[in-house]
Amino acid sequence: MAGIGKTRLSAEFAEMAAAHADHHQAEVLDFGTRADEGPLMQLTRSLLQTSAEAKAEILDEALLLARLSALRLPREHAMLLRPLLGLPQPEEAQSLYAAMTPATRSQRLVLALRDLLLARSIHRPQLVVVEDLHWADEALLATLTGLLQGTQEAPVIWLFTSRLEQDPLESRLRPQLPELPLTLIELPPLRPQEAEALVASYGTVPAEHAARCVTQAQGNPLFLTQLLLFHPHRSLPASLANLVQSKLDQLTDLDRRAMCIAAVMGQRFSLASLQEVLRQADYQPELPQRYSLVRPLEEGSYRFVHDLILQGIYEGIPKIQRDRLHLRLAALYGEAEPGLRARHLHRARSLEAPNAFLQAVAAEMARYRHEEAMVLLRDCRAIDYAPKDEYRLMLLQGQVAMATGQIQAAREHFEAARSFAREECQRITADLWLARVLNMLDALAAEEAILDGLLPLAEALEDPLPLAEALYLKGNLYFPRGDFATSRAYHTRALEQARRGGDVRTEIQALSGLGDAHYAEGQMLSTLELFDHCVTLCRTHGHADLEASNLFMLGTARIYANQTDAALADCFDAAELGKRVGNRRAEVVARLTAGWILLSQGEPYAADEQIEQALTVARGLGSGRFEAFLLESQARVELITGRLAEARASIERAWQLVEQHGLKAFIGPWVLGTRALLEEEPETRLATLQEGEALLDAGCVGHNGYRFLVTAAEVSLLDRRPEAARHYAQRLTQLMGAEPCAWGEHHCALIEAYADWLENGQAEGEKGGEESTLKALRACWHRGEAAGLVMTLPRLAASRH
Repeated sequence: MAGIGKTRLSAEFAEMAAAHADHHQAEVLDFGTRADEGPLMQLTRSLLQTSAEAKAEILDEALLLARLSALRLPREHAMLLRPLLGLPQPEEAQSLYAAMTPATRSQRLVLALRDLLLARSIHRPQLVVVEDLHWADEALLATLTGLLQGTQEAPVIWLFTSRLEQDPLESRLRPQLPELPLTLIELPPLRPQEAEALVASYGTVPAEHAARCVTQAQGNPLFLTQLLLFHPHRSLPASLANLVQSKLDQLTDLDRRAMCIAAVMGQRFSLASLQEVLRQADYQPELPQRYSLVRPLEEGSYRFVHDLILQGIYEGIPKIQRDRLHLRLAALYGEAEPGLRARHLHRARSLEAPNAFLQAVAAEMARYRHEEAMVLLRDCRAIDYAPKDEYRLMLLQGQVAMATGQIQAAREHFEAARSFAREECQRITADLWLARVLNMLDALAAEEAILDGLLPLAEALEDPLPLAEALYLKGNLYFPRGDFATSRAYHTRALEQARRGGDVRTEIQALSGLGDAHYAEGQMLSTLELFDHCVTLCRTHGHADLEASNLFMLGTARIYANQTDAALADCFDAAELGKRVGNRRAEVVARLTAGWILLSQGEPYAADEQIEQALTVARGLGSGRFEAFLLESQARVELITGRLAEARASIERAWQLVEQHGLKAFIGPWVLGTRALLEEEPETRLATLQEGEALLDAGCVGHNGYRFLVTAAEVSLLDRRPEAARHYAQRLTQLMGAEPCAWGEHHCALIEAYADWLENGQAEGEKGGEESTLKALRACWHRGEAAGLVMTLPRLAASRH
């Protein structure tokens, strides 16, 4: 049975702990609260208070930052806590918060709350009480699970109360917490002697009345305490519902009306809202409080003493009157609280409810509350008394599923939205969302079919916004095929339409696509210019989700302009941003690129740190593509640090992944160049270089030309084949074409200088020879060192010392 002393027991625990621990209280409610009034908000406010007397304190931005500073916690935690406290994000934090994936937001919120608890527990043990856990949704249970796991070594006691029939302990919490010590207390009905002890705590109660109350309550402490407040000489109600009705009958008409409105509002209610609906600006619930129907909470808020009291009042209201009250409350909440408005319309079975739910979903998504949006969608789907806009419902379901990583489900929802589309603009919108999802699922043939049907519709509509995105997505399809010219043509058209429609986001994406195409063709100066523009637009317009990927590409392009220090700074920033917003792919590539730069600078141990971090993330993502790349870098670290056997094993594993995942056009020649550098036998080295050059001739992403040709020249110089080295330098010059870059020009000059030195008879360790060629070679090395190019030719660099 519900209500068997849970709240009283938790209150007793809290009172016992008061002398030794800080007490934090939160409760889960099933109806009537705003999304930012939930248990996590209650817990956060409590954790940020300095004392029990500070409950009325208004937690504004300044106070939040002051509290975090006092607890020596990162200022960045404020970004995760502001939504719970109803505080707006500063401009610089808003774009970062918006860029985070829902999973990243949830993980970082758990860390912020965990750190708050741990910081407070350093000074004093903490008791955290969460009541009525049976109402908790999956998102809350996941957060609590993370907090339980994160605080198990700290002096923190968690106390949960729940109804037995809906208890999430066995189904949801215990499987995630196998090592956590747990005490379970089940509360049966009161035994006769326990009921008599409870009666005794109420002072002098006539014995006959006390005995009747004990008998009538049948072990239910809530019913018993309410009966004891009943007049001794009146007949006792047969049930708790009858008792509640008897209490209502003793109230004034105004109080009865107020309690009915409050019951429709929910377990907790705002006095100001109650006064507004009651149309009594000075109303105070003094009599209901005296009759133990409600009790005050913080300033301006009340709650029913028990949900069974609320239920008894609510069910006693005639349905017509109840529906009318729900409609009045829906009007009161209006656009300011779209979720509450939708739920009250739903309770009244209003025909407006389905549309109100869809408006509320859109509002919650705009606030990045995807879990709440999912709950609203579930409630909307359940409506069977009013017609629903199935197109909008499916489209929103797909968007929420996509945002929360349920990509296959998103595909199904968008396909359903297509089938419900009645107008061309609806069909275009559904097709664009579907195309995005198909790209994420690597269903490229299906994506192309959708885009081929969409583009004529978008062109006929003469709306530049959907056309820009369709052209951008179409351009992306040609990149993995190696058709960079066609890719560039589509992205150029996408850029024109995006600028025509003022769509900055698609403009950034189109510029990024153009940058990728130029990079793939080895045009590094154009690449640098385009990605520099991308990053500027991202920062100017707050597109932090796009910034991480564009920033590591800017860093990559800077390498070839010999802007080595700036490139490294960009990559570190991109890795940190990718980690913070949950763009793990951007983090991997940024750390990979940072590893190249650190290797170039002759910092193998620092490079190794970046490579190891990136490998961990890449393997977690199941990305063989980037693992192969990282293993090539790891082989170079091992070469530079004198671990040749390990280096050879790493490069062999890298080549296996290249073959396994079909990556020869992506990084095949690059990996083969390093493989040749590590080969022991001259014949094998030569064969490996020939294989790499054949792949290069067949067409590859542009970075292969730079990296393979320079390494092939190094191998040739080590084998004392200066003419072969010159051949590779000439190919590098041809690759750069009309866009010579500083990195390529330096290496061409260095290779030529080395070849001149060898041809003039100056082998390693010998004296004499042409002094001018030696001076020219040394000058090349010094220029490279000044530009941070110390170890791009690692074996030749090692031979200098």
